[in-house]
Amino acid sequence: MQIILAGKEISRYALKIGADCSLAENRAAAELQRYLKKLTGKSLPIVTEGRESVIVFCVNEDDEYDDGFLVTAEDTGLRLEAHNGRGIRYAVYAFLEYLGCRFFSQPFSFRGVERGDYMEAEERIPTEGEVRIEKNFRLERSPALYYRDAFTFAVTDEEWFVKFGLNAETWGLHRLGAESGGGHRFAGDSGHTFYRLLPQKEYYASHPEYYAETEGKRMKNPDGDPLHEPQPCLTNGELPGLVTEKLRGLLKSRGDAKFVSVSQNDNTLFCQCEACKKSYGKYGYFGTLLRFVNKVARALGREYPDVKIHTYAYGPTTDIDESVTAEDNVMVQFCPRPCHVHSLTDPRCRANAEIRKRLETLGKVCKNIFIYDYRSCLKYALLMLPDIHALRENMRCYAENHVKGIYSEMNIFSSMQPVMEELRAYLFSKLTWNPYMTEEEYEGHIDEFLEGFYGAGWRYVRKYLDYWESECAEAHVDSFHASQLDEAGEFLRDENGKLIQAELFPKEKVREVTGKCLSLLDEAERRTDSRRRERVRILRAGVLWYKLFHTMKEVLEQGKEDEKAAAIEENRELCSLMRRYCMKYTTYIGMQPTTDMYRDFTLPPSEWNYRGPDAEDRSAFNKNLA
Repeated sequence: MQIILAGKEISRYALKIGADCSLAENRAAAELQRYLKKLTGKSLPIVTEGRESVIVFCVNEDDEYDDGFLVTAEDTGLRLEAHNGRGIRYAVYAFLEYLGCRFFSQPFSFRGVERGDYMEAEERIPTEGEVRIEKNFRLERSPALYYRDAFTFAVTDEEWFVKFGLNAETWGLHRLGAESGGGHRFAGDSGHTFYRLLPQKEYYASHPEYYAETEGKRMKNPDGDPLHEPQPCLTNGELPGLVTEKLRGLLKSRGDAKFVSVSQNDNTLFCQCEACKKSYGKYGYFGTLLRFVNKVARALGREYPDVKIHTYAYGPTTDIDESVTAEDNVMVQFCPRPCHVHSLTDPRCRANAEIRKRLETLGKVCKNIFIYDYRSCLKYALLMLPDIHALRENMRCYAENHVKGIYSEMNIFSSMQPVMEELRAYLFSKLTWNPYMTEEEYEGHIDEFLEGFYGAGWRYVRKYLDYWESECAEAHVDSFHASQLDEAGEFLRDENGKLIQAELFPKEKVREVTGKCLSLLDEAERRTDSRRRERVRILRAGVLWYKLFHTMKEVLEQGKEDEKAAAIEENRELCSLMRRYCMKYTTYIGMQPTTDMYRDFTLPPSEWNYRGPDAEDRSAFNKNLA
């Protein structure tokens, strides 16, 4: 490729950094040098002085939250300018994208025993053609969200995390070093922190009144499991001071952290003492929690004015109203359980309309709104959720409601899943910078990725994606367990009272829909190159799983012998794909999954062990809370 910058061939320029520049600026120059050589075949020198024709790197270090950047052409060459070290790295990759580069996916992060070139990183580096950059060139971008994180095995590598424009270390899966410009990090855990701030093993013996009461008794953790640790008594006047002291210690030990969490434990064990029940009646669960957090925020804010005090609106505390206003240094992370078939703005979906209403209310009482975005099915890791087309509208909805940060929780405990995780991560990252992109732009990103990642057969992968999502359009499915919802947003149950799960379209259409999907993926596999063929085969596992989950048990009970044999053989193929590509069938935390299906191919996927250690239905308890 020939690149003409301000009338000169780019090989006549040098990359200029300051003699005392940061590690991020140094790395930015090295990255631009490396990729320009791939593009043009020529390596530009990196200098600290001299040279008339230069590409200059400049970091102002004036705003650690603003990752925006500006790239301009000048008489002497090109200038890349940013507010912090992350921004200068983002500037390099944005400029390379302007030149035609694309950064689709990192190397596969979990290899197991499998090897293959299909696991390599996927980039597009054009080497033909000409690009002219005139003196009026200007490339300026600033992300819509200042806190951007994705917890997924599709983006674990630090270099690729920066290429994707992400910047946060929510649960410590990523550690962004000085070369990346650092990352947004918490002092201590980033959520569910009451059990660490007020551990029962430290306080219960002398102060049982610190903890939740039920039926007149203070609850005690039966086994020490954090999931079983009762919530604190939020109306106890001593606890805000104790929590504040704990946070002071955390912030002293992590001086680079700008966030600290005061958030409920991961359960619904809230206090039912008279004082708390009175507070719930007046302020709600969310308001009661926020009053507690406000007290901590006021005390801590005097010493740490730049630190955000984080809390959740999660489970029972999503009963958001306008009764309590958050302090300016409080950050509320809303944890919705949306329908995964429709966008938050889709008028057909009452469940999502309720979420949007609560989000709008939260914007009236809090200046710092973050989202905890569930983007995968916690129970059925092999389930291809039909929400890729809805993602753009959801991100726009968040931005329009003044959301400032988002943590996207994808397939967090499984890798190489058949759910287009790489595409989801790529699109999510683009939308954290520009949720206002047009539908045409968004569809263009999808097509570019599919062509780059799946190769020559990509159009059939696109047809599979579009067909799958169109066939699911009438369902309403929640984001945790893929539980089916009715038109009013209530969970649906079968004749035995069990939740109906993983049902995206009527059962009578399963063979028709999965048959067409498998046919499209077969065609994609036939047309693509050998390196990318394995990636298409990974998608096949998801379709097989869905088909067998809904049909195999009935076939084995009522089908003819040849039908039974065919179902068992397809199940054998599914299990073979799962073992080869190290797929998990569930992502429940701490679950001990069985391997029975690998020894007995007559075991239908609907009979596999999908229930985790804390997966019981809590709807009755939650109704009592309401």
